[in-house]
Amino acid sequence: MRRRSYMTGSREQTDVVVKHLVNLLSYLRAMYLSYQTSHWQTKGPTYYGNHLLFQRLYESVQGEIDALAEKIVGYVGPVSVDIQGQAGLISTHLNAFAFYGEDHHVRGLRTEEAVQQYIKAAYDGIKEAGMMTLGLDDWLMATASAHETNQYLLQQVLSGTGTDRVAKVTHKVPTAEHMFFDNPERREVREFAHSKAISNVPAIAASAGKDEGLRRSELTEEKWRSTIAPPTPTDIREKPGAAEFSTLNRYLVETEHPTDPGVPQGHADVPKHRRIDPTNDDIILADGTVIDPSDDDYDDDGPGHRLASWTFAPRR
Repeated sequence: MRRRSYMTGSREQTDVVVKHLVNLLSYLRAMYLSYQTSHWQTKGPTYYGNHLLFQRLYESVQGEIDALAEKIVGYVGPVSVDIQGQAGLISTHLNAFAFYGEDHHVRGLRTEEAVQQYIKAAYDGIKEAGMMTLGLDDWLMATASAHETNQYLLQQVLSGTGTDRVAKVTHKVPTAEHMFFDNPERREVREFAHSKAISNVPAIAASAGKDEGLRRSELTEEKWRSTIAPPTPTDIREKPGAAEFSTLNRYLVETEHPTDPGVPQGHADVPKHRRIDPTNDDIILADGTVIDPSDDDYDDDGPGHRLASWTFAPRR
């Protein structure tokens, strides 16, 4: 006979496990729906910070749901996670959440306080029944710890020292972008997409534009876009190290091979990711022309660029 579960015990003992774990599973699923809804509905001046906070919360709960459901199936079989039974319990929990009000953070904090009670009840009840396993003990402890962190985050927001405060001072906080190595290949794919250029070779861009019947002003636009687009292999081969390494010169970190002095001599010399701020940084074209991306004079109807929403590093 094929074994469908590995938790052994009396019917009464198994019922205790099912009762506590199934109820905890349904509560976590209700929390997931609540947090995901808050992620969609949050608004106001601190929208972005709260949007990310609730995403972090619902994604963490999602992982817990999957892990717990798999444990239940392993312990007592798949029938215990049947959708009909879960749906009724989830609905009951969601209806109870309505009493917490429409404040997303308050509702989240109250559900975090309640889930700790469900975890403790499950831990105490299963242990008292003599059915606690080492794996389940560890999972319940780790889950309780994770939700203490969730409580802390929500409490910080409600006290005015969390997301609200961060949203107000983000523009003054230095970023860590300069600490990461630049990845030319990935950056240039993004740059090319955002430049919307036909080609990164001006002559090809102009020729293709003529074939499409573009007006003279539009052809000029395409030429400008091609100069903003990522460098061509020919451009790359003009950089230090190209004689020995061809276009792989962009990926050099350290080499003992005799080469140009401009090649990095170690990690400290490798170009780091520059701060990308299209509202402040000028775009320098190949001919030396400087374009201010934040200048409202550049719009879609004129001969200039509409670059305020672009997020690429200029080609130097």
